[in-house]
Amino acid sequence: MKKIIIVGAGASGVFLALNLKNKDNEIILLEKNDTPLKKLSMTGNGRCNYYNDDQNIKHYHSESLNELNYLLKEKDIKRCLELFNELGIYPRIINGYYYPYSNNAKTIRNTLIEELNKKNIKLKLNYEVNNIKKKDNKFIINNDLTSDYLVISTGSKCMVNDYIMYDILKEMKIDIIKPLPGLTKLVVDNKYLNKLNGIRTLCKASIIVNDEVIKEEEGELQLTNYGLSGIVIFNLSRYASINLEKNNNVKVKINFLHTIQNIEEIFVKNNNIKSALNRILDEKLVNVLLKDLKNLNYNELTKEEKNELFKILTEYEFIVTGIKDFNNCQVSVGGVSLNEVDLKSLESLKISNLYFTGEILDVDGDCGGYNLTFAWLSALIVSRSIRRKNDKSK
Repeated sequence: MKKIIIVGAGASGVFLALNLKNKDNEIILLEKNDTPLKKLSMTGNGRCNYYNDDQNIKHYHSESLNELNYLLKEKDIKRCLELFNELGIYPRIINGYYYPYSNNAKTIRNTLIEELNKKNIKLKLNYEVNNIKKKDNKFIINNDLTSDYLVISTGSKCMVNDYIMYDILKEMKIDIIKPLPGLTKLVVDNKYLNKLNGIRTLCKASIIVNDEVIKEEEGELQLTNYGLSGIVIFNLSRYASINLEKNNNVKVKINFLHTIQNIEEIFVKNNNIKSALNRILDEKLVNVLLKDLKNLNYNELTKEEKNELFKILTEYEFIVTGIKDFNNCQVSVGGVSLNEVDLKSLESLKISNLYFTGEILDVDGDCGGYNLTFAWLSALIVSRSIRRKNDKSK
């Protein structure tokens, strides 16, 4: 009987254990926390957005895009969804976003834990891995446990104190792309932040690096006393992380009127600029946007003044000076390079029978269920690979 140790009882680790367990193996899940699936309970604001109909590769990111494209096979992604249906987890689908029908993350968490118990999968809680060695084709964990296969499913540094797995893997000569916070909030330089604090508004947001537009997002923006938040900012934040690390100049440009086809019409209908804008934007926001405008009568503005007004409303710039740290992010950018693994199996190219799943790999997704989808997908790939290897060894 083959012994398999999975380090990390998060989404990908638990999903892997459930798909891998059979009469021919023994599986032990190691978890440093006092409970499994701790992060899963918090995803999607406690609702757990676990899948998305739109599986375009543009929603996934890595330094190794060709390798990532190879991994994202439609058949495998669909199979992950089928497995949830087989577990009796039925979706509440909102604009292509999948939530459990109960609208509560605990439904998925409790179901997965119940299945672990049904399959008699061993779970060691409050167990932190500090050392990994390989000797005589066996992995030795903390000079305490041994296994034939080892899977690293520890996630990333996000919301984790004293994360040491990157250091352990470096000692094993595994290439780690420097982890940075992703899906996080941006700190910006703007003298009006206290006046803007608490405002939520729809917009188109663009991230600009060294005066070049890198990516655009549409959705809700949240303005805070330190900077910018909201899903549009989260989806742009990885580019801020990467480029601030390189000391590049980073800005965010906001179009507050992105859905209005003819902006001039709103001022033609109501000559008073402030009155017109108060009917479509938050009054506190309007006060800041018009702070330096001396004449509020649209018909009396010169062409240059009108152009400046339109620029303020559609190209308002914030200078990005920082990002919120790992304690405030949802995912990590970076991790184990995809060039370190066999893409058919996610097995290490350097150390046989060593595998990786989920966020420990250099793959991060947009908001919308993509990071969980990759957790399920990577677990599916690894489970299939180990099963096939075991079958061949019989």
